[in-house]
Amino acid sequence: MALKNFELTWVVYDDSDPYGFCLALFTLTPIFVMVMYGTVLAFQRDLDTLFMVTGQLMNEALNKCLKHLIRHRRPLGASIDGHGMPSAHAQFMTFFSTFVILYTWRRLNTHRRLEQYITILAAFILSCIVCISRIRLRYHTPVQVYAGVVIGIFFGTFWFFLSTQISRSYFYTMANVRVMRFFRFRDISHIPDLIVYQHEICLQDKLE
Repeated sequence: MALKNFELTWVVYDDSDPYGFCLALFTLTPIFVMVMYGTVLAFQRDLDTLFMVTGQLMNEALNKCLKHLIRHRRPLGASIDGHGMPSAHAQFMTFFSTFVILYTWRRLNTHRRLEQYITILAAFILSCIVCISRIRLRYHTPVQVYAGVVIGIFFGTFWFFLSTQISRSYFYTMANVRVMRFFRFRDISHIPDLIVYQHEICLQDKLE
């Protein structure tokens, strides 16, 4: 029986590297993001998040297909087997950060500029650190990471604008499909800023 490493969670680092431990933690960020997705879906239940998660999964499937087609070896000394072009972590994180940045810029209330800037900067920095970790920990060559970054940015941008177009025409209809109604998924595409909207609704209910 042949054993295979699970790529998304397998991580080792050089104990003599002063940044090794921190980079090993950051390289696990995609796992934390998936947990976040599940939490938001469970408690928020909106079609925007569902569509973003669908795009993230399709981005991952695209990465698997590209690795199978390109068959580019990982750097010598890598502690994991398999093909490395493009980097799955880089592609995952740049899709995530691109979608978050565009969504934050387009949908957050103009009175929340500070939150906009902090969110955008945090998403950008987090993606950069994860990409650096894949090179520093010797899981990928720089070229493999660059390829993942480019594909993630392009696919994230494409998926965001696709979701914007679909939300205008179909989200209301989708929200009224029986299975969506059963799980109480909502169309929030008409709400400019959900946090502000929910806050105002709570204040109104309290006053009434």
